[in-house]
Amino acid sequence: MPRAARRLFFLAVALAGAGALATPAHAQFGGLGKKIKKAAENAATGKAAATAGVPAPAGAAGDNGIVDITPDRVSLFLAQAKERAAWAEAREKHAALNRAYLDRRKPFEQCTQRLSTTMGAPRVIPESEQDKAEKYSDAITHYNELLLKASQAGNGAAQGAYSDSMQANQFYLLRLSYPKLVECGDYPYPPAGYYQAESQGDAPGGVSPEIQQAFTPRQYGIFRERIGLYVMAKGNLKATSGPRNSPSQFSGDELGALDGRKQDLMKLESYFKSIQWTSWGDVGEW
Repeated sequence: MPRAARRLFFLAVALAGAGALATPAHAQFGGLGKKIKKAAENAATGKAAATAGVPAPAGAAGDNGIVDITPDRVSLFLAQAKERAAWAEAREKHAALNRAYLDRRKPFEQCTQRLSTTMGAPRVIPESEQDKAEKYSDAITHYNELLLKASQAGNGAAQGAYSDSMQANQFYLLRLSYPKLVECGDYPYPPAGYYQAESQGDAPGGVSPEIQQAFTPRQYGIFRERIGLYVMAKGNLKATSGPRNSPSQFSGDELGALDGRKQDLMKLESYFKSIQWTSWGDVGEW
């Protein structure tokens, strides 16, 4: 393949890879797994085990930032979590779509890379295929213009879709000059909804006035993470008896409040995965 043609070929493949294959970096649960284990140990022993990031209690209940989990507070949290949960679910959906897309795209890329070094000189596109060549060329120009407009409008989903359409037509135009590329099959478009899920943007931030009235920042941070423990443990936590000095301890009434909304809470796994956990009560300010 001549240098100029190879450069065009690699450009089309590289653009397709760069434009459609970026895998979002999802935050992990971090230390929550260890805290689930600690919660189980607390339930088994009934002791108030020390937990990283939580100061020793200073006497009166609430001095350590722990507030009771009640039905009203659980409902308040669910309302607050709704927007970010939808965002997190979209990111999880994109991750799943991306994995499936990469599996389908890999053979295509391997094929084009292999053939790019063995196809020789391009053929002259025959007269019978000139109409196709013109159609592909016009489509490339058309989608390039749409891509520019989408970029100016900040529409990430449209940018991804138009970029793929442009690159597909670049591939089909190139295939007219290098018929052997037919061995690689059709251009692998991403699945429906791929770019919509990808273009969710940053996680929603802030908390509602109702949350700010019901909690201090530290109380809310600990309250949120305690619910995270419950969700991560699939609700399989046991109540502890005696004074509660650790966030990883739950009273029977608290577990009852959580169990009452278990179906809704179990939908928040993606929500908790999307949070970068640092320590108990890591909400420093509103």
